[in-house]
Amino acid sequence: MRPRPAVAALLLSLLVIEGWVWTQRHQFAGVEVTYRVLHLAQMLMLIVVAYLAGRNRPAEPLWSSTRWLILAGLLFSFGGDLINSFLFDLSHIIEPQTLLSIVPFAIAHCLYITCFWRLGRAGPSPFPTPLILFTLFAWPILAASLWLVLVDYEAGPLLKWLSLGYAHMVVLMALVSLWPLKALGLKAWVAAAGGLIFLLSDSVFGAWLTEGRDRPLWTSQVIWVTYFLAQMCMMHVPLMRESDHD
Repeated sequence: MRPRPAVAALLLSLLVIEGWVWTQRHQFAGVEVTYRVLHLAQMLMLIVVAYLAGRNRPAEPLWSSTRWLILAGLLFSFGGDLINSFLFDLSHIIEPQTLLSIVPFAIAHCLYITCFWRLGRAGPSPFPTPLILFTLFAWPILAASLWLVLVDYEAGPLLKWLSLGYAHMVVLMALVSLWPLKALGLKAWVAAAGGLIFLLSDSVFGAWLTEGRDRPLWTSQVIWVTYFLAQMCMMHVPLMRESDHD
């Protein structure tokens, strides 16, 4: 399956759904459930497209494992989407329940990090060891700085520790997403774009974490649009192998 028509349809759905809900912003309560369901449907469709795009295509072990790592990351991300849809009340477990989504999203980021790490060490020009060491040195500094900027000083200890760990996960994923550019060349731009857009999306999400569903509609839209675009980039990572032949 060539994913281009499906990708165009997903992008169109993003434009139409977000445009429609903005016109309904003054009566959002009446369309919120529909809006949340449409988001889940979009993500499910993206997962289906990602699966079909790589099915029945022979690939060496590196690219085969890349495909499955990305698919697993998308599935765990969908688990986080289910929690953040608020279609299921989980506030009896923890409040705000958005904190629960940190677990599946963190697992997804670990899978993406593994994928980028392996791709960055492959190819004709692997990411060099000195730059790996520099990445690992800069990582906690950047993560802690981002956390200090975004997280409310008066937040509870659980929120602080969870968000600090998650900030480290997201920043490492964004940094490692740059490695394939060195190893594979410019065709790896989708990996870098996915990592950096994810960092933007999660930064906005972190800044409004405690508000949950009470955050402004425009904030939720920014989070979803950037998140979905990042996941679309992730979907294309296993297809980089074929880009030289397109």
